[in-house]
Amino acid sequence: MAHEDKVSLILQELVRRSNEESRRLRSVEQRLFAMESRLQSVETSVAAYTRKTNEKLATFEASIKMQDEIAAKIKTAMEKLSKQTDKYARKSEIKEIEKMFDLVSPAVQQFATRKELEELKRRIAIPV
Repeated sequence: MAHEDKVSLILQELVRRSNEESRRLRSVEQRLFAMESRLQSVETSVAAYTRKTNEKLATFEASIKMQDEIAAKIKTAMEKLSKQTDKYARKSEIKEIEKMFDLVSPAVQQFATRKELEELKRRIAIPV
C-alpha cells in the first residue's frame, strides 16, 4: 500500500506538473498570439504609412516637375523679352534724338522774316 501511495503521489505530482506546464504553455501561446496580432497591426500601419508616403512623394514629384516646367517657360519668356528690349531705343538714345529734332525743328527755332531783317538793318544803320 505504501508503494501504491507513492505511485499515487507521483502520479498526482506528474498531473500537477503537467497542468502547470499546460497553463504556462497556454500563457505563452496567448502572449505569442497577442504579439502576432500587434505585429500584424504594426505591419498594416507601416504598409498604410508607406503607401501614403509614396502617394505624397509622387505628388511632390509631380509638383516639382510642374514647377520645373513653369520655370522653363518663364526663362524662355524672359529671354524673349530680353531680345525684344534690345530692339527698343534706350532713354538716352531717345533724348539724343529729341535734341537732334529740336535742332532742325522750325517750330522750336526762331527765324527772322525779310521785313524784320530790313527793320533791324534800318535801326542799326549808321548815317554816313
